[in-house]
Amino acid sequence: MFLIIGYTSYFISSGGLFNAVAKEVYRYDTRSSFQCNDKYWIIPELGREARYLMDTPNNYRAIYIENNSVHVTAVVCKKDGGYTRYPIESA
Repeated sequence: MFLIIGYTSYFISSGGLFNAVAKEVYRYDTRSSFQCNDKYWIIPELGREARYLMDTPNNYRAIYIENNSVHVTAVVCKKDGGYTRYPIESA
């Protein structure tokens, strides 16, 4: 019985453990905001913990956790100001 309880609790908690480790790891390579047209931005709908990684100038990847899963969305700066988001779907 103890083995079944331990096995079940491991699978329930492993998602939370993975997310905590992932959050700490990508925090070192990312920023808390991104820059488009000389203005710094955050995307509020992604949550306060979202992080941004520059792909190329004016192109970023936003990394965030939602429903216990890590998600990535592409962020492209518009020439006339602002930005556009494109979700990246996993294959």
